Amino acid sequence: MALGTNRIKFRGKPTYGDGWVYGYLVCFGVEHQIIDCSGRSCVVDGSTVSQFTGLTDKQSQDIYGSDFLGSGSVEPMEVVFEDGSFRLDAKSEQQTNGAITQERVRRLVIMGNRHDNPELLGA
Repeated sequence: MALGTNRIKFRGKPTYGDGWVYGYLVCFGVEHQIIDCSGRSCVVDGSTVSQFTGLTDKQSQDIYGSDFLGSGSVEPMEVVFEDGSFRLDAKSEQQTNGAITQERVRRLVIMGNRHDNPELLGA
């Protein structure tokens, strides 16, 4: 089972262990599992599950919901999913909230995410 470009993929933090698990999301009641490309299933913390946006940053890294994007001159902005679409949530008055597009993120890099880098929430 290979992850194709037209498939929806997710990531989540395992309930036991470190790091992230990437793949397809399956929910059984309150339990969330991610099935990776080899077919292995891992129970993940549902509060950490985020979806791939379909976009990549300046370094060609996949961008997921809850990631923080920025650069040396741009303060971190969080990728959020609201009203059926992804958008950037600016944490600074000098920045603009708005749609997330490849054009907009091509000069930005992933600086972290809300689960591994909660200090960026107050940036």
